[in-house]
Amino acid sequence: MIKYINSQEKNTEVSQSEDSAGISLLIQTARASLNNQPVKTIELTEEAIALAEKLNEKSLLSEALLLQSSALTSTGRLNEAIPVTEKVLEVSGLTGDRTVTARGLHNMGDIFRLKGDFQKSIEYLNESNKVCEELNDADEYAKNENILGAVYLMTTEL
Repeated sequence: MIKYINSQEKNTEVSQSEDSAGISLLIQTARASLNNQPVKTIELTEEAIALAEKLNEKSLLSEALLLQSSALTSTGRLNEAIPVTEKVLEVSGLTGDRTVTARGLHNMGDIFRLKGDFQKSIEYLNESNKVCEELNDADEYAKNENILGAVYLMTTEL
């Protein structure tokens, strides 16, 4: 009986490991589709999110959510992108992944820029910059500054 239970546990571990690898593959494929086929990215991330939630793979979940947030934003589905991005921030807070937090804040700033809510955009981008400074992430910081520059330009033209 113990042998059978151990065998079952081993199979479960392999299955979860294989499922985690499958989630990673879905995320990689979705990332590759983002620029040319954002709708495909949304479909792939929906599948990755469902699997990651089922397996309680929080780090893969936050990655898939972040990618879905970007795809929804790039297709103009801003109202759908907001709750997805809020979930990115929630999950990254649970995992302690500050890089995903910085990127989630960046996405939220970009969403509000596109919606024309420049004050909220500035707040989110400045929060992202604080995290980027903690992480010494010059690339993400530069992306934030680029959007902040566009926001400030738009607000001075109004």
